[in-house]
Amino acid sequence: MTLARLWPAVALCAALVAAFAFGWRQGAQNEEARQAALLEAARGKAFENAERLSRVEADRLAAQKERDALSRELEEAAYADPDADRPALSADSVQRINRR
Repeated sequence: MTLARLWPAVALCAALVAAFAFGWRQGAQNEEARQAALLEAARGKAFENAERLSRVEADRLAAQKERDALSRELEEAAYADPDADRPALSADSVQRINRR
């Protein structure tokens, strides 16, 4: 076999290798872009969840603050009750307990 007869086969093999390499690189770029888009979507979802949880926590803290203020108010009213040393509860004491 002469080199002139092998030349088309070598060119065909080189073209196949080049096409495979191009396809491989293009596929890797496409996959990288897809993964970047998925990552950005996940980050956006995580940010939305963090914002939502932050609002829920702020609401919880506000409710806790309100509950603590009411508890403090009831404790102060109990200490200010002139009948606090009596063995039985007065009507005011019962109403204060029911408010809790």
